[in-house]
Amino acid sequence: MSRKGWSQSTFEVQSSKGGRWIIEMSSSRKSEAMKCVEILQTREANQGIRVIEQKDDGVKEKVVFEKQGSDKLQNLKLNLVPDLEMCTVFSDYFALPSRLTIGRLMRAYLDENGLMALELLSSYGHLRALDRMDAYFPSALQHIAQLQAIRTGLTKMERLDKLYLVFQKMIKRARRSEEDYENYAIMLADKGADRTISEIRAAHPKTASIVVCGMLGVHLRGKTWSDKLGLAIDIAELSTGPLTIQLADEIISEIMDGADVIDELFRG
Repeated sequence: MSRKGWSQSTFEVQSSKGGRWIIEMSSSRKSEAMKCVEILQTREANQGIRVIEQKDDGVKEKVVFEKQGSDKLQNLKLNLVPDLEMCTVFSDYFALPSRLTIGRLMRAYLDENGLMALELLSSYGHLRALDRMDAYFPSALQHIAQLQAIRTGLTKMERLDKLYLVFQKMIKRARRSEEDYENYAIMLADKGADRTISEIRAAHPKTASIVVCGMLGVHLRGKTWSDKLGLAIDIAELSTGPLTIQLADEIISEIMDGADVIDELFRG
């Protein structure tokens, strides 16, 4: 009998160096392979990375994740938003209105990496990669700070300092909670969303909404847009709890808010 959360496949992480694909690690657990991908992306954002799933002792294989090496991350442009909803408590930054704002403002980065804001907020690797960007991410924070300053009457610098502290808290939480998110994602696949969310609310009464978002982010990570949409629909169809169905609807709304998604789903 296989171990819980493990499969009969082998997932091999490869990086492109000098025109060749070099094996970085191999694991029977896809989540470990994707975690390795995130670490590699923080070290060298422009290198090519791919994950190969091998079955039947390597006789069958397919690419389950691939990011071509390029200089695109150095030239990303922000998609400035005209307004936003204020976040008053930390958990608000993980709610749908905030995620939609992040998705629209940072669409270039998210599309380049095949991410939703939901996934970004639970990914220590990607949050650290943004933190190391010299222009793109600081410009995003400044734009949000300016909009918040208009809303609150505070100075742009006061809001920028607050946003920076919030972002550092996000990074620490993503790193500290990685294992919890992964374990709950396994539970979601095994026991369904209703049962998993109920257990999260019992175990984390004060931070349940954040943990649920982290679990869902891991559940969707590394999937194509069509696969992410399919997983969200599965959650909605297989759940009976109003909160769970609402979360599934929010995921679908977030997925459909991106242009790359429309291209993949309707233009092939």
